[in-house]
Amino acid sequence: MRRWVAAFSMLLLLATTFVSCLKDTFGDIDYGKLTLRQNEYSMPCTGTLQVPVFFGSKRVRVTLADTSLVKMDVRTYSDMYSGLWDADQTVNIYFSGNLREGQTTIGIRDIRTQDSVAFSLRLTVGYAAMLVKKSTHPALTASSPQMLLVIDGNLNSYLFKVTSMQSALSPQPSQLIEKNKISLHGTGKNTLLRIPVGGVTYNFSILDNDADVSAQFFYMLGIKQSGFGTSKLSRRDVPFVLVDTGLGDAVETEILSSFILPPDFL
Repeated sequence: MRRWVAAFSMLLLLATTFVSCLKDTFGDIDYGKLTLRQNEYSMPCTGTLQVPVFFGSKRVRVTLADTSLVKMDVRTYSDMYSGLWDADQTVNIYFSGNLREGQTTIGIRDIRTQDSVAFSLRLTVGYAAMLVKKSTHPALTASSPQMLLVIDGNLNSYLFKVTSMQSALSPQPSQLIEKNKISLHGTGKNTLLRIPVGGVTYNFSILDNDADVSAQFFYMLGIKQSGFGTSKLSRRDVPFVLVDTGLGDAVETEILSSFILPPDFL
């Protein structure tokens, strides 16, 4: 009797699996329409970007038109990392810039459903975003308001007033306080950043930073600066300290790895 029950259970399991495979093969399973959050993305040519893909069967083929602009890594949904994914997300596409500006197209096709979507990716000039975390400086404050200083590879500086981490990662044009041009003086650990804020130009030293962090800062700008360590672009935020050589105030910031400058600024 027990053998008969076991055999029947095994047959039932095999039949269920077979029917499921048939449904999958002939498209009877509703995976939902393959969806992107937007059709156009931009990122610094020295930075990184993650693009989520929603719905679909998770079995996708992703094609990159210009492989010289970025490195691409495609990851499908896994229960192990479910806490890191958005609701209904099935695929994550990770891009890392190759120090070249330009534009390319990425196509995504679902192998099971034959559904497809595409988006364009623009590689802009490199830039580094520094969120002020602690400061006694009169111009670059850590609260009321908290300042976000962005410097790009053309040595333009953008100063934003932010109220939360979300607004710091994706600031709106209304949050921009002013835009100026900075200048670099010296090399290596003797480098000074001359940053105008509110009509006053402040000289900031980067003397107290770890050599690799300073190297990453210049790498993100796309500027070759000797006298620092070898940069390995980090996927996490890293601390970066500026010291006002005149006032003596230290401005402790964090370089935001996932920051995206609004496209209207470049």
